[in-house]
Amino acid sequence: QAFSAGFRRVINSKPLELFYPDELMAFVIGNTNYDWNEFQKKTEYKGEYHANHPVM
Repeated sequence: QAFSAGFRRVINSKPLELFYPDELMAFVIGNTNYDWNEFQKKTEYKGEYHANHPVM
């Protein structure tokens, strides 16, 4: 309840009424379901970087 009260103090609650709770959660925390294999297939490395580079 404290989070909700603080959130509404910062953000006007009228526009929030347009969203379902799960849509607001996705907006606030982002997507948590990633296809890491697809991400790896589509990644283009630049310069000295490659899939097995220590930074990766």
